[in-house]
Amino acid sequence: MKQAFTIVEMATVIVIIGILSGIVIIAAFTSLEKSRIIKSQADLVSIKSAVSALYMDTSRIILGCPPYKTSNPEAPLDESWSPPGECWVGLVCKPEVGVAPSPPYPAGPGDCEWTAESSNSWTGPYIDTQNVRDYWGNAYSFDPDYHGCCGWWIGNIPMGQVGIIQCEIDFPDCPVVTECKQILGDNFLCPDGPPLVILGLGQDQITHTCDDIITGLTLKD
Repeated sequence: MKQAFTIVEMATVIVIIGILSGIVIIAAFTSLEKSRIIKSQADLVSIKSAVSALYMDTSRIILGCPPYKTSNPEAPLDESWSPPGECWVGLVCKPEVGVAPSPPYPAGPGDCEWTAESSNSWTGPYIDTQNVRDYWGNAYSFDPDYHGCCGWWIGNIPMGQVGIIQCEIDFPDCPVVTECKQILGDNFLCPDGPPLVILGLGQDQITHTCDDIITGLTLKD
């Protein structure tokens, strides 16, 4: 009887240790994910300042685009798509003169061009190359019309993506909901059009999902 009781005690202790270990692992993982999000948010603030400085110097933003035109391209900021030895984004190295070769998301016709004047007004670098990629290795992007803050995202989107309204229901404290509210208030229908943002894809590496990390961009003369 004593031996059986000891076995029960041991089993109980093992179960308790297992539960506590699981709690510690989950807490550690949650803390790690939060630290990665905080790091990405800090990167986006730095990029936001860099774009503002670029605009102050050149009157242009990413790829030599004029600000606040929704036909601007969605452009990765790491220059990985640029031809070798050339710079077109404008944040970490002096841009070439002319129209950038199409990045993954091409610009509208005639919108984006680095003129000789704007290129010669460049006084960067405005940000370190280490700050244009997130923890997961994805390049941050410039998105002049981020539909992720708008409605249910019922347009041409990949399967599995959901709307910001659903994100608010399921994950009310997730970063993209918080930032969209700061930009738009509670009006997720975007009556004035989608906002201009700097975007991080988050862990899932897919845009327009609830783990997107964004910061709104407001340019001042």
